Amino acid sequence: MFRVLIVDDEPMVRKRLKTIIDWEQVGFCLVGEACDGEEGLELVKKRNPDLVITDIRMPVINGLELIQKAKEENPFLQAAILSGYNDFEYAQEAMKYGVKHYLLKPIEKDKLLQVLEKIREEISSTRTLHHQLQESMQVLRGKWLLEVLHQRTIDQHMIDRAQGLGMDLFGCKLGLFMLDIDDMDELFIEDRLDEIQLKKDLLLKLIEDIKKDYGEIVLADEGEGRHVVLCIMPQRGQARLKSLVQDLIELARKTGEMTLTIGLGGDEGNLHSIKQNYTMAKEALEYKFLFGKDRIIDYRDLGKGLLDSPWASISEWNHDTILEAVEKYDEKIVKREIDGLFDILRQTKATPVIVHAAAIDILAGIGRIVKKLEGDWSEIAKGNLNLINEMKGKETLDEIKNWLCDLCLQANRYIASLRESRPRKVSEELLEYIEEHYMEDISLKEMAKIVYMNPVYLGQVFKNETGVSFNEYLVNKRVEEACRLLAGSNLNVYEVAERVGYKAPGNFYKAFKKIKGISPADYRTQTRSGKQGHDL
Repeated sequence: MFRVLIVDDEPMVRKRLKTIIDWEQVGFCLVGEACDGEEGLELVKKRNPDLVITDIRMPVINGLELIQKAKEENPFLQAAILSGYNDFEYAQEAMKYGVKHYLLKPIEKDKLLQVLEKIREEISSTRTLHHQLQESMQVLRGKWLLEVLHQRTIDQHMIDRAQGLGMDLFGCKLGLFMLDIDDMDELFIEDRLDEIQLKKDLLLKLIEDIKKDYGEIVLADEGEGRHVVLCIMPQRGQARLKSLVQDLIELARKTGEMTLTIGLGGDEGNLHSIKQNYTMAKEALEYKFLFGKDRIIDYRDLGKGLLDSPWASISEWNHDTILEAVEKYDEKIVKREIDGLFDILRQTKATPVIVHAAAIDILAGIGRIVKKLEGDWSEIAKGNLNLINEMKGKETLDEIKNWLCDLCLQANRYIASLRESRPRKVSEELLEYIEEHYMEDISLKEMAKIVYMNPVYLGQVFKNETGVSFNEYLVNKRVEEACRLLAGSNLNVYEVAERVGYKAPGNFYKAFKKIKGISPADYRTQTRSGKQGHDL
């Protein structure tokens, strides 16, 4: 429903406007009426209408002045003026303030309905455009923030870009924190895209709500539910930043649909200090596993003892090496990497919680691989689906190590058996993917992530099935599509290159000439000459 305010110094006119039509039936609701422009302006400020229908000739503030002042409050406000025949010059003056609609007294029902229909379409169109612009601005601001955080230095160009994006960084204090939307891992693993988007949209709404009290907020998506948040606030003090994140967490809880975990770094500062705050906030958020979700984790509350704990020591250890060994069916490397991990755990006197966390991290990675290969985890676990409780039943570090190593070796053999029956299907998946995405920046390494296979092994499988390497197939596909565009369109050669996935025209030229023996331009000339001769 769009909100309507009626302003006219004649009671009978106001009454007729209110009763002549069913406002809600045509998509509007009346939010107030005023007898002069001064009262009308007060109601504009209090009721925030989408549309003001106002007389021109009124005491104190006339209709034109009201429209001018009301648009200063809300530039998107729509207005329609009420006018007698002798007021037509005033109506023309109103057009200068963006007023496109006027109603002659006495008001006719059909004419009012026609005007309201046009205004409803204009408001809807304006809102849609404004929403799209806001979304685009949010994305651009988020990209700007990520660039600032990952560049070595912040130059004047970055500052100028911020101003161009409507961010006034001077005279303000900048606070930064990291947040996780809790319970997103499972959604990403299972590709539940609708639920993922719902949670992201809900977060955006919470951010919009909290901006009203704390100032401008920039949100940057780092993927899988993790975001960087920059707060541009006029007041100083970590207490205010903490107040903001506490309010944000509480708002999320009240939705009943999601919770947030927030990592805080240092005090509010300037553009040059947010990079350090980012590093600290990110490290604070790594302790989510230890402390739990739906809470604030402040880097400065962690204490040096905890930062130097076994968890900090193994955080640099990369479990991908074990997963890669499992994928390659290399039992020696599997055993060696697990030995290395548990040596670290033993040297640092790791607690059971940390040991369990490291083991679960590895098992979760194996689970993702098995799921992608359409396998059954119970084949590895031998029917025991409650592995966590089984692990917690182990009393010593060596028992957990042996238990985890056995599971990894079982996974190693099971994944090998899955792959033996899968090469042709994998190749078909890749061919289908290339067919749909050849114009994008794709690589065998990325494909390997999609099908959860080692890139080298995947390349061998693809070549065995197709007779050519992945890169050869991709280049041939792109050149094939380029030939079609060169022959059947008037696109420039560089435009054709972009359409088939080449950002650098020079690379396209080399690839095309290598396969076809002539340049793209010569190919187009020969093809069209041949076609013209055939037509004759």
